[in-house]
Amino acid sequence: MAQAMAGGSITAADSDLPAMLNLAVSGMSDMKTIAVTINRLEHIFVSRKNITKPEELKGKRLAVSRLGSASDFVTRMVLRTWKVDPEKEVTLLQAGNTPMRMTALAAGHVDAALIGPDNLHKVLATGCCRVLADLSELPLDYARFGVVIPTAMIKNQREAVLRMLMRYVEGI
Repeated sequence: MAQAMAGGSITAADSDLPAMLNLAVSGMSDMKTIAVTINRLEHIFVSRKNITKPEELKGKRLAVSRLGSASDFVTRMVLRTWKVDPEKEVTLLQAGNTPMRMTALAAGHVDAALIGPDNLHKVLATGCCRVLADLSELPLDYARFGVVIPTAMIKNQREAVLRMLMRYVEGI
């Protein structure tokens, strides 16, 4: 969606807000968030079986998809919530997408990683790991999914944006 928005192929996206807002932060696109549909973290923090508390992550290797990605940002944010310094007390390794992070966990190359709820059963089936935390239960507001549109659309097509937003809310 971010590539389609950046290329001008679409004018609105109900998508991954962090990825979409990276376009705005990088200066590639002037856009605004007009709705947030999921305001919680949806990932599960999975760790090797010997890690039972967040503070036991200190000194461990944690997998993220890539440095600067949403998984990196969320991992750092959650670690700070748990009073673990992501800069000094853990090693963050670029391990790739979720299947690659699950493989790294199962093989013992990393000690913990974020996994989507839809993949949790797969990594638990390997017997390597346990759920350290369901991040949706943390008391953190996080704009995960929502609607993003170009700022110019708000100015030039205000009525259309309002109608779209009203239909969106009605659908919810």
